[in-house]
Amino acid sequence: VPGALWGRAQGQGGEEAEGDATGAHAPHDTGDTGGMRVAFFELEGWEAPEIKRRLLPAGFELVALSQEPLTPGLARELNRVEAVSVFIHSRLDARVFDALPGLRLVATRSTGYDHIDLETARKRGIQVCNVPGYGDQTVAEYALLLILALLRRLKPTLLRTERGSSPARGSGAATSGGRPWG
Repeated sequence: VPGALWGRAQGQGGEEAEGDATGAHAPHDTGDTGGMRVAFFELEGWEAPEIKRRLLPAGFELVALSQEPLTPGLARELNRVEAVSVFIHSRLDARVFDALPGLRLVATRSTGYDHIDLETARKRGIQVCNVPGYGDQTVAEYALLLILALLRRLKPTLLRTERGSSPARGSGAATSGGRPWG
């Protein structure tokens, strides 16, 4: 996942810092990562090869590349990991943090971070970073699509089409002409 570990980081005092949240160097840099032990969770099938291609040459030790969410049980098996990368279905709370005593970084591959107990992470000196701005344009486009679908009464039209009916005249589909949208 390009950029997952190299975005904005939230520091211990809540301040944001641009760049590498771990103190390690980005994969394209020649700096030494010290063999940081990293585990990835909730991966899509195409992500693991890309992660290996980018992080192994940089000296990272990939401990887990899992399609499953991180759970307290999985965390106990990986107790020496220093960084985890998760998505939205991994709930990182005190139980997970307890099972990972060497954890220094949580990188969520999402904009939202409500699945991570930030207060517990802060108290334990664990940095948390996310991907701000992820999908902004896609979400805006989808919202416009939904607005147009509602204005044009797309669902009833599709249902009529599936039944083989032609659209009725005066079906009441709203137009944008001359109508305020908001």
